[in-house]
Amino acid sequence: MPASRTAIICAIVILLSLAALPAWAYDANVGNRAANFKGYDIVNHEAIELDDYLGQWVLVEHWATWCGSCMAELPNLITKTRPYVRDGRLSVITVSSDTAEDLPRLKQAIRQQRLPYPVIYDGGIYDPDEIGRALPAVEWNVRGWPATFLIDPQGVIVANEVRGEDLAEILDFYLSGNAPVVSLCGYARENADRSISIFAEVGNTSREPVRVTAWVYTADWTWDEDCIVINEESGMAENPETVLVSFDDFCESVAEIVLPADEAIDYYSCWLEATVPGTEHIGPADYPGIRFEVRTNDILLVEDFYYDEEIADCRVIPRAE
Repeated sequence: MPASRTAIICAIVILLSLAALPAWAYDANVGNRAANFKGYDIVNHEAIELDDYLGQWVLVEHWATWCGSCMAELPNLITKTRPYVRDGRLSVITVSSDTAEDLPRLKQAIRQQRLPYPVIYDGGIYDPDEIGRALPAVEWNVRGWPATFLIDPQGVIVANEVRGEDLAEILDFYLSGNAPVVSLCGYARENADRSISIFAEVGNTSREPVRVTAWVYTADWTWDEDCIVINEESGMAENPETVLVSFDDFCESVAEIVLPADEAIDYYSCWLEATVPGTEHIGPADYPGIRFEVRTNDILLVEDFYYDEEIADCRVIPRAE
């Protein structure tokens, strides 16, 4: 498919901007201990930090007034969490990704929504290179808003898809004291036959099987001076193959999903999704359950990739002749 001039897009802006991460950034994945962050709560006018909440269940919401989905979710967050906060089972911290220019709008939103929870705001900037001024969302490698994380009393992230109509039921599931601790991390590699293996390292303290699904974006491109011409892209789509992961006595397992070799593809970006057992009645009909995701390494199959020194988590693989 020939590319139009409007399809010439700078590589860093479109395909690789999310991959350019600071070395000090941390991935807030399920199963990881929640990295501490601190800031100033503009609701209660005091300094606050996450580690002060150890020993409690905590819901952390990254949001911003410029994010339409965040503003739509905020009333739901307040309504659905209120019963758990009132009976002492849950604390809620919200973290604003608004910049200094957005402060008046942020204060107005807090008043209009009657937001009763802390709002951490420091007027920082979303720039991974500005250590010390970067927003907490940068430190947590947040890639989309709203970003919601449920953290258990031991400080471990147990869920990161906690919103919408199912929020109350999800909180009830985890705060009941019977929920398993599930972890997920992933990586990918190119095999000798040019196929792509996506690996999911999964843990589940209940040892019940977990459904793992891979979501994959692919693109074919050519170079035009300093930019990439996207000839064809797939969009993010569910891979047809899903894996039901079983566990041994150590509660851990590794699943492999293989993508067939395709000489026309220059770029792969992969997400893994695991569904927690016992939640099949929760969530959209097509993909029920409490889910969480992890981003694997991007795989680049470009012979000469000029920006590799700016990419922190991409592996540059020369295309074999």
